[in-house]
Amino acid sequence: MSVIRVLVVDDSSMYRQLLRELIDEVPGLECIGTAENGRDALDKIECLEPEVTTLDLEMPVLDGIEVIEGVKQQGSKTSILLVSAYSKAGAKLTVRALEAGAYDFITKPQGLGPAQARQEIRRQLKHKLCNTDQFMRPIRKVAETSVPLIRRPLFRPQALTIGCSTGGPIALLRFMKNFQQPLGVPVFVAQHMPPLFTKTLAESLDKVSSLKVKEAEHGEQVQTNHTYIAPGGRQLEVVGTPGAATIEISDYEGENEFKPSVDILFTSVAQVYRDRVMAFILSGMGSDGTRGLQRLKNEGAMTIGQEENSCVVYGMPKSARLAGVVDAEMTLDQMTELSLDILNVSPVVDKRQ
Repeated sequence: MSVIRVLVVDDSSMYRQLLRELIDEVPGLECIGTAENGRDALDKIECLEPEVTTLDLEMPVLDGIEVIEGVKQQGSKTSILLVSAYSKAGAKLTVRALEAGAYDFITKPQGLGPAQARQEIRRQLKHKLCNTDQFMRPIRKVAETSVPLIRRPLFRPQALTIGCSTGGPIALLRFMKNFQQPLGVPVFVAQHMPPLFTKTLAESLDKVSSLKVKEAEHGEQVQTNHTYIAPGGRQLEVVGTPGAATIEISDYEGENEFKPSVDILFTSVAQVYRDRVMAFILSGMGSDGTRGLQRLKNEGAMTIGQEENSCVVYGMPKSARLAGVVDAEMTLDQMTELSLDILNVSPVVDKRQ
């Protein structure tokens, strides 16, 4: 089995030692060094060439965002796994770092005893680092071509829905940036994230799109031209009828470990909107969303997966493709181009070009 070589970067000597020990405890992982500040991190990344760098965000000399920018300038292929404080401030920094190029994050546990905290960090590291068959693929620039030929719906869709996980925040940013005009439909999103982080993600996406992007709230009435992000650690379901749909937020566990779960969101959207849905499965680890897409496809909805080369992790789209529940695979730009075309919305032309 190949070993993933990891560099640990943290200004806390306690966390450097803890992460080193936990990484070496997990089969398939090896800690090859540590760094205590951003400048030290860049030097060791260049020298040691780790496959993964765990990165604290708040550090002296250079902070985490500056390290990510430095990694880009170096041309390093190391993948950045953030180690985030579980707080509002930590969530904001984490979302910024994900947008800057980090591929995922783990959180420092709060309110747990030493043994429980150690176990929780180990669990997160194993989950984020050990899926080597679908891990940290380098994103290659994909030549944009015309949208693939695909069956067109008989009726105008009444909703869009999106599911994603690892690599999802940067994919959503690209996706939502392309919507600079009213769509006339609501958009529902399930992104695997813990509490606090989804609200910050929604605020970040709201700044780049003409649609109103918000973290979904229990009992609110669904409105067109709004994007509803499932709250971290909870489930988002849509209930009612297309013209009078409402949001339900619950602690329902579902059939998989994820809260929010893409399967649960997609299944609820299928129950309300039937065949008048465009569903997109974006970058992410694992197979969440495949069962939900099957339900949507059974109803006659249009289902699209993100194509392999533009994914940070080609796990969820791959699972959907292998199950035969996507009509086509596309780049993010092709997805939004198709959406605007089928919704009969004219794209906004940037007159500065």
